[in-house]
Amino acid sequence: MAVLQRFTRLVTCILCLVQAESFSQNHRAAILTSKITPSLLRESASSVNDVTSPMPPSPYQVSIAYCTGCRWGLRSFWMAQELLTTFENDANLQAVSLLPSSNAGQFTVTCHAGSNEEYVLWDRKEKGSFPEMKELKQLLRDQVEPSRYLGHSDTNVRKVMQEAETTATDATTALSADSAKEAVSVPFLLPTLQNAPFPSISIAYCTGCKWLFRAAWFAQEFLQTFSDDLHSVSLLPARPPTQGGSFQIYVNDVLVWDRAERGEFPDIKTIKQMLRDQLNPTKDLGHLDNNGKQSFDTMDDEDAEEARRMFGVL
Repeated sequence: MAVLQRFTRLVTCILCLVQAESFSQNHRAAILTSKITPSLLRESASSVNDVTSPMPPSPYQVSIAYCTGCRWGLRSFWMAQELLTTFENDANLQAVSLLPSSNAGQFTVTCHAGSNEEYVLWDRKEKGSFPEMKELKQLLRDQVEPSRYLGHSDTNVRKVMQEAETTATDATTALSADSAKEAVSVPFLLPTLQNAPFPSISIAYCTGCKWLFRAAWFAQEFLQTFSDDLHSVSLLPARPPTQGGSFQIYVNDVLVWDRAERGEFPDIKTIKQMLRDQLNPTKDLGHLDNNGKQSFDTMDDEDAEEARRMFGVL
C-alpha cells in the first residue's frame, strides 16, 4: 500500500512538471510574440526606413510615330493629350513625343523605359486598326503604374482590386500630400528624351495651370510650319515640385522661350521667327515675315497708262 502511494505521488509530480514546462514554453512564446509585434517590428521598420530610402520610379516616355501622308497628325495629338490628361499626376510619365513619318500607313505607339528598353504598345500595321483610347490607356498603365485603376476606362477586375487596396492607397496619398507640402519648388530640368530625334522642339508646361492644350496648340503650329525641318515635337508635363507657372520651349536642348523670365506667353509670330532662326535661318515664313503689310508690284508711267487704256480708265 505504501509503495502504491509513493508511485502515485511520483506520477503526479511528473505530470505537474510536464504541465509546468508546457506552460513555461507557451508563456515564453507569448512574451516573445508580444515583444516582436508591438516594439521590435516598429523598431525594425523605423530602422529600415532610416537606412534605406525608397527607389525612385523608373521614368517612362511615350512616342507616337504617324504617317504625314495619311494626315494622321491631329489623331496623334488627340491621343497624346488623352494620355497626358489621364496620367497628369503620374511622375513616372516624363514626356509624349510626336514623330512625323514618311513611312506610308505608319501609326506606332511605343513606351520607352530608360535608354535601352522599349515596348511597342500598338502598331497599326500589325493590329490592322487604330487603338481604342481605353485600350491604349490600359496598355500604358500596365507599364507605368500597374496597380492603378483607370475608372470607367478600366475593367471590373481592376475595380475589385482597387476597392481592396483603398486603405493602403489613402495612406500613401496622405503621405504623398504631406511630402508635397514640405517639398521645395525647383526649376524645370529638361530630361533626356529617348526617342525624339533632332531637330526637335520640346514644350514643358505646368500641369497645375492646366496648360496642356495651349502647349499642344503650339506644337501643332510648329509641326505645320516646320514640317520639312522637324523630326519630332515633345510635350513635357512640369509637375510639383517643379515651380508653378512653367512654360518653356526648347529647340533641341537650347531654351528659346521661358515664360518665367519673359513674364508672358510668346506671340505665335514671334516664336516662329525665333524657331526659324534656330532650325532653318533661310526659311521664308510668308506673311509672318512681312510685318502684316501686303506687297504690291510697282508700275512705271507707261505701264500705268497702258493699264488705264485696257480698263477704260482715262
